[in-house]
Amino acid sequence: MKKKFYLLLVLFASFIGSVKAQNIKVTGTVTDETTGRPVESVSVVVKGKTKGGTTTDAKGSFSLNVISGATLVVSSVGYTS
Repeated sequence: MKKKFYLLLVLFASFIGSVKAQNIKVTGTVTDETTGRPVESVSVVVKGKTKGGTTTDAKGSFSLNVISGATLVVSSVGYTS
């Protein structure tokens, strides 16, 4: 009986581990659509979250750890989100 219990416990733990969402690192560069030049100080956040975002550097680059499948919202004064 104990062997069956432990086997079920191990199988359940394996299943939970595989279902858990994966964190991924997203990197990119934000550029102006008309000029193609990088835009600095742009806010990049995960849609629906209020914490944990980032801003672009002087070259328009950003890096952010997110859950796989997340939607990013990119916004800056003078631009459409």
